[in-house]
Amino acid sequence: MRGNGDKTAVILDRQPLWLEALERLLERMGVTVVATTTSPTEALALIDESQPAVFIAEFDSIAESDDGWASLRRAATNQPPVHSVILSTEDDPAQIEAAFAAGASVYCVKTAEPEDLASAVRQGFQTSVYYAGARAPEIAPLKSVDRVGLTKREVEILQLVAEGYSNGQLAKMEVEAVAARAADEERTPALATA
Repeated sequence: MRGNGDKTAVILDRQPLWLEALERLLERMGVTVVATTTSPTEALALIDESQPAVFIAEFDSIAESDDGWASLRRAATNQPPVHSVILSTEDDPAQIEAAFAAGASVYCVKTAEPEDLASAVRQGFQTSVYYAGARAPEIAPLKSVDRVGLTKREVEILQLVAEGYSNGQLAKMEVEAVAARAADEERTPALATA
């Protein structure tokens, strides 16, 4: 059993290179990595045996077997609960929803900055940042939009931001919309004249 203030972690990832990188990051944070594994079945046993404060797991490792999902659920129901951080190469809403439904505390894409991941892990030891639920509430358009001079499109963009879309996602949607309006063969000349 862990004591109050113990900063311990178990890491599950199919790729040994990621295991090593995560272990080094955690050690720099003062976190003792009690175990690493590439096996979801072993992760389940390690959570029971070592009672870590944090369980960090790659989404694909979790999703490949029932033991992977069980390890995530076990972490969430332990007493005291284990803070679970899921890492993935995908920002697929269905994957994110599945991870949270199974008990994950955080879902982090592997392209995140190391400090972002470190911040998420630190929350497992002492919560100092609180987030709204997984889904942002529906936000009705402001009735006073006309008074501030926003266009209909600017209001739509603000609503998308309020729903949690990143700048990169918004830019991608806009480029796709513009490209759809311009025929593919006309895209290059259109970009050249823009």
